[in-house]
Amino acid sequence: MSDIMKMDLSHALMELLKTKRLEQITIKELTQTANCSRMSFYYHFRSLNDLVEYTFLRLGDQIIAQGNKNDSYKIKMKLLMTHAQEYKEIIFNVYDSTGRAQVEKFLYQVTTHYIEEMIDRQDQSKNMDSKKKKQIIDFYKYSCVGPLLDWVESGMPDDFQETIDLLSRIILKTLPGAFEAVAEIG
Repeated sequence: MSDIMKMDLSHALMELLKTKRLEQITIKELTQTANCSRMSFYYHFRSLNDLVEYTFLRLGDQIIAQGNKNDSYKIKMKLLMTHAQEYKEIIFNVYDSTGRAQVEKFLYQVTTHYIEEMIDRQDQSKNMDSKKKKQIIDFYKYSCVGPLLDWVESGMPDDFQETIDLLSRIILKTLPGAFEAVAEIG
């Protein structure tokens, strides 16, 4: 029952975010939309920002689950950007208000997963120390999310294939060098 209420609140938030900025949504309006009490909301979440985080993490999990582990980085990024466009109004209404960090966490969550899968498929990563592997993942995660945030800020235009192609080429060309650099450090 607890998970059902969290999902109901999440769905209600997404409905409201289609037409309102995050800071315009009240707990009262949210609980009316979800058909639950204010007390139920606070039983599950400390604040509206906690619900936003839950909602975006859930969305990230859904996108990750749709991808195949063996899909190329290009395919996975296209999946991410296509889904982001489906939720464009919601993303803008959170990003343009107090919830920008939640949108960034969502992008970091999905890109980290994709990059980690890609690195795990490389032979050089098999015997790599987990700390060094995390450093490589973090480097590429930040390198990818920057252009994605630029894409969001530019209105999430439909012509994102060039961004995907460029990021994919950069990662595939530089990843062997990243493994070498880590191996040289010891």
